[in-house]
Amino acid sequence: MSSSMTATEVVGFKLLHVATRGDVRAAATELATALDMPVSDLPGAVAAKDDGRRVLWFGPGRWLVQGQSAHFSLDELPGSVVTDLSDSRRIFSLRGAGAANYLSRHCPLDLDIQVMRPGTCALTQFDRFGVLLYRDAEHAFELYVETSYAAALPDEILFDGSSPRLT
Repeated sequence: MSSSMTATEVVGFKLLHVATRGDVRAAATELATALDMPVSDLPGAVAAKDDGRRVLWFGPGRWLVQGQSAHFSLDELPGSVVTDLSDSRRIFSLRGAGAANYLSRHCPLDLDIQVMRPGTCALTQFDRFGVLLYRDAEHAFELYVETSYAAALPDEILFDGSSPRLT
C-alpha cells in the first residue's frame, strides 16, 4: 500500500436503507424529523451530525442512514420501507493524499475536488462491481461494498502490509 494512503475497515456501525415509493420530499421530511437532522432529496447529498450519524443519498427516494450501533434506532416511517443492511455491507475508509489517485485507477468517477466535493456521495463502479463512494474530506473517502464482493477488493485495501484483514 502506498504510504500516501491508508485503508482501514469501519466496524461497529449500523446501516439502514430507507426507500419510499411515494412523495420523495415528504419522505425526506419524515426521515429528517425521525432522526432530528437535515435530510436532502438531492442527488449525492450527505447530511452528518457530530455524533457520527449520517444520511447518504442512495438514489431517488432512497437513503442510507449510518451510525454507531448503540447511537440510534429508526422505527418504521409512514410510506417508506426501512431495511437493516448492517450485515450486508462493509465500509472501508481510504485516507491520505494518494486516496483520490488510487481510487481513480479503479473507479470511472471524476474525483477532482471541484467535481466530487467533500460531503457528497455517488453510486459507481469499483473494478467490476457496484459501490457507494462517499467523500468526507479532500483526502478522505469511504467505500461501501456489498459483503459478498469485499473479498474481491485489491490488496491495498484488504492487507495492512503484514496480514490480511479479511478471512
